[in-house]
Amino acid sequence: MSAVYRLVSVFFVLVMLSGCTDPKTYPVSGQECGPDDPVHDVDGTLGSCPSAI
Repeated sequence: MSAVYRLVSVFFVLVMLSGCTDPKTYPVSGQECGPDDPVHDVDGTLGSCPSAI
């Protein structure tokens, strides 16, 4: 088995396992989500992404 195949396989498994988190906690910090979190107040329509070109 080639080293590239092993590396890609390990990366794929790690990515798939990273999605297995409790839906009531933040995936990176592990803190519990709550109704008072500031992300509930964010309005996505306020800004726009500038073009990279």
